[in-house]
Amino acid sequence: MARASKFDDQLILDTMAQEVADAGMDAATVSSVARRLDAPSGSIYHRFPTRKHLLGALWVRTVRSFYTAVENAVADAEATDLGSHVVDAVFKWIGANPVGATLLLKFRTEDLIDNDWPTEVRIEIAGENQRLADITNRVAEARHVNPLDVVLALIDFPTAAARRAAVFENETVEEAIRQRTTALISQML
Repeated sequence: MARASKFDDQLILDTMAQEVADAGMDAATVSSVARRLDAPSGSIYHRFPTRKHLLGALWVRTVRSFYTAVENAVADAEATDLGSHVVDAVFKWIGANPVGATLLLKFRTEDLIDNDWPTEVRIEIAGENQRLADITNRVAEARHVNPLDVVLALIDFPTAAARRAAVFENETVEEAIRQRTTALISQML
């Protein structure tokens, strides 16, 4: 009978995410993750052959999760309260994924894809970028608005608002920011 894995992929990715959030992209290494986990480096290299594979898998997992939240929020692209669905989804995702949110706020896809990254990582990132484009275009067509306005309304504005709300750590202020953000993006959509 095979022995259960002590360090599964998700635990390794969670640890790498925390390392990147705490120390930055350059300081996050397989060795630093192994130290945090008290694991042999080989346990990590067995699943992720290089640091770039590990960072790439982390990025793809984070972006995929965020885009899924946004995609679910716009499932009915013609909903009259689409703005509130988007704001609620983004605030909820950021609240549930503070480390992932930190990664998305600190880094860009271009930080990964423009360098010498493994082909499979670049393909997965390109797939997620296409997914966002498809979501954007679907909403733009349904609402007869410019796709740039949709990107700002679905991604940029609610993310910036959630970031600002987190600074205050106050429910009343957060609700006021949510309402203002919903009003703003509802005008755009």
